[in-house]
Amino acid sequence: MWLDPNGNRKELLEIVEKINGGCEVSVGSDSQLLSDAWMFATVVCLYWPGHGGTYFFTRGKKEKTSFSSLGERLMSEVHSSVMIADQIRQLRPDLKINVHADIASNPVNKSNRFAKIAESYITGMGFCPSIKPNAWAAASVADKLTR
Repeated sequence: MWLDPNGNRKELLEIVEKINGGCEVSVGSDSQLLSDAWMFATVVCLYWPGHGGTYFFTRGKKEKTSFSSLGERLMSEVHSSVMIADQIRQLRPDLKINVHADIASNPVNKSNRFAKIAESYITGMGFCPSIKPNAWAAASVADKLTR
């Protein structure tokens, strides 16, 4: 089940039907450790340059012990985004879909170790990858929804 920014339920098909001329589609996921579980959020962001945009999201919890490493959790986020992007592509094969990964481009950050793996996976699946600081769907929109 997907929700719009106002909390109204939407089916993925309803979201895809909103995509029209000039719309840019970006999918991203993020996770945040709460007291006893990981909160995951995946977003589909629709942006019409010069006209604004909207987003739709789904959220869920995973047990705190679900991931043994940072890399495993980050790649789970990327995999969730890729799977949603693939569902959209099945409905609209004509679309260029961007997949945003909440992974740092700066080698100082721990997540950077997984940047090439994530970008290669996203590209290999036929999507356009973005990592921080350009991964706004994951690092900003999905991030906000995990808190």
